[in-house]
Amino acid sequence: MGKIRVQIKTPFGEIVVEGDSAQEILSTLKTMPPEFMNEVDNLISAKFTPPIKTQLEGRCRRGKN
Repeated sequence: MGKIRVQIKTPFGEIVVEGDSAQEILSTLKTMPPEFMNEVDNLISAKFTPPIKTQLEGRCRRGKN
């Protein structure tokens, strides 16, 4: 029998879990700490979200007084 693959779509991308059986995949998922998804999401956001200054550049114009 071939490998079984589960693809989990998340706000930051996709997590893929593979195993030789459904039971192996379930065991792997059960060993993941509950905060895993939040921690990965926070790390991805921190690394790949540009600073607010960069996000706002060009969107605001300064008026001449």
